[in-house]
Amino acid sequence: ALELGARAAVLECSDDPRHLCASRVNGGILHVAFRSVRTEPSALEHAIADATRGCAQPRPARALASNAARATEWLASCGAQYTRIEPDEGWKDRILSPAGFYASNGFAWRDLGPDRVMVELEARIERSGGALIRGARATGLVVRNGRCIAVEVDDRILDSDAVVLADGGFHGN
Repeated sequence: ALELGARAAVLECSDDPRHLCASRVNGGILHVAFRSVRTEPSALEHAIADATRGCAQPRPARALASNAARATEWLASCGAQYTRIEPDEGWKDRILSPAGFYASNGFAWRDLGPDRVMVELEARIERSGGALIRGARATGLVVRNGRCIAVEVDDRILDSDAVVLADGGFHGN
């Protein structure tokens, strides 16, 4: 949104800039239904349908399949670096670098690919004039005439022209 000239605010419920979250703590493998994001979009749509046993809605599945490669290219333009694992098994060709996840002494995630991408994206938001509001939890949406016009955040209302919900990984489900 910022790149298109819109104002943007990102709400983060944690106060800690390096908080533990699914976006930071993962293997960093970017794929769609265990297929490379570079796979032909129609094949990705079929993979999504197969992986969800036909439960995926066609329009969002098509949007994901058609934009997955472009999204990873955008991340690269933001500073993401990629590596691959050999054999890549058809889906391990876009791994955020440096790769890693487990260390000999336990769980490792700081300064690995996913964490570095999060740090850079947050800095990019702030450099571009966006707001990163920490310690803020969205508690509701204000809908008027079938359109979301604001977000309730704790004890205040943030007016908005657009709202995107992204409430985390598996823990948010």
